[in-house]
Amino acid sequence: MQTHGYYVLHIIALILLVTIVRHSAYMERRRNFRYNLVAICVCFALAGYLIRDYNVTFCSYWLGVLAEYFIYSATVFYFIFFVNSLISFKKPLMLALIISGVILLVMLFASPVTGWIFTMSPDGKQGRGNLRIFGAAWVLFAFIATTVVNFKKYKSCELEDLIRLVVLFMLEVVAVFMQYFLPQSFDDAYIGSALMIILYYAFVIEIDSKYDRLTEVCSFTYFTSYADRLRNKGSYGILLFDVNGLKHTNDTMGHDAGDVLITSVAGGIKSAAGNSGKVFRVGGDEFVVILKSTDESFIEKIAQKATENFKPKSEKTGIKVSASYGIAVREADEDIKDALKRADEKMYECKQRFYQHEENNRRK
Repeated sequence: MQTHGYYVLHIIALILLVTIVRHSAYMERRRNFRYNLVAICVCFALAGYLIRDYNVTFCSYWLGVLAEYFIYSATVFYFIFFVNSLISFKKPLMLALIISGVILLVMLFASPVTGWIFTMSPDGKQGRGNLRIFGAAWVLFAFIATTVVNFKKYKSCELEDLIRLVVLFMLEVVAVFMQYFLPQSFDDAYIGSALMIILYYAFVIEIDSKYDRLTEVCSFTYFTSYADRLRNKGSYGILLFDVNGLKHTNDTMGHDAGDVLITSVAGGIKSAAGNSGKVFRVGGDEFVVILKSTDESFIEKIAQKATENFKPKSEKTGIKVSASYGIAVREADEDIKDALKRADEKMYECKQRFYQHEENNRRK
């Protein structure tokens, strides 16, 4: 019988894994049945470990074997399904993950006879297999693949996010090697990997909340925390954009065209701001740029550059891409809401001029 602390670790790791799997199913609704399969495998593994560890049955050997089957299968299925939800099945990385995963499962199911991945004593005590390094290497490979693929869509992550990702990756490397070289301390290899998956998934959820999925600029949630972080750090520039003609585009061309309009405006603003500021989507058709500079002439140049960027996007998409803007400087110790209000007033004046110009053109 294992210690109570180790036993509790089993329960926590497996229950959290089920929670993660269910959340993945929620995020990928069309793939619900796949994640349900993983969740069922984890649940069966949990039941097997619970019964085996407390010796309430004489079938400890088969319970141990089945528990290992279920937890390793769940690990392989989860990584394959998760990566497949992010990239095409035909990608070389996806094919390599599937082929090596199938090889690992074959070795796994043959282990009671061959002892490749694990060995099992009659009383259900697990041991390290001769080729267990292959399983550890596959977990590490799958973790790298998941990290690279899932992080690829965030092309401008902050340095602090990249540092945290490197730290998590190193923790996973340490966990895998400790599972292989210290089997007495890490008897069940999945525990370290499970905890790393949990940490990584929590990291991914936090990153997802920082970036807007449609436009790939920073989200409103991140805007509120970022503005709060700058509260006591002096003055900075604010540039507020509001997309022109979104309702008309949605009504006449459909909401897909409206999404193209929004993403085109976001791309133009992001390209104009560059490294000078951070772009946030704070509403359906509103964007805020927080700039390091407090020079209003410089802020105006950024706004004009964004406006120029809209022209080639209009030609490319066949949709008139434009946005009204207003600028303001947030003074030290000033509430950002007051600065945003000034920028909003200027933006409204700009929008009035835009629609007056459009009306005059229609009359002509």
